[in-house]
Amino acid sequence: MPPAGLPQALAKGVPGDAATPAQPARWRHDRILFEVVEAGETIACSVSKAAIQDAAGRFSNLPRDVMAEFQRLRPRIEVAARSKLRGRAEGAEGLVHVWSADLEDAGPPPSPQAAAIQP
Repeated sequence: MPPAGLPQALAKGVPGDAATPAQPARWRHDRILFEVVEAGETIACSVSKAAIQDAAGRFSNLPRDVMAEFQRLRPRIEVAARSKLRGRAEGAEGLVHVWSADLEDAGPPPSPQAAAIQP
């Protein structure tokens, strides 16, 4: 049985389901708020602008550029968010925050040619 508040699929290490989150990703100050759906449960998450910039290897401060990189890196960001969710203490609630260090373990860095930020 999974810890309280943790979807059973996560407790077993099953990858996330393909359901579409209820809310689109949105810019909020210095982070992006987004959702992942696990076993039918919507989990609120955030990723810092710095984490996106570090993972992309590009450092634009324009919200449109950061959002474009978020969309490109979203699968990797969601892997990091799900990993953090699995590691949460029983009963922990609130946003699952993704930082630069969390993305280091979530996959290889993207190739520079794939970067979507415009000069």
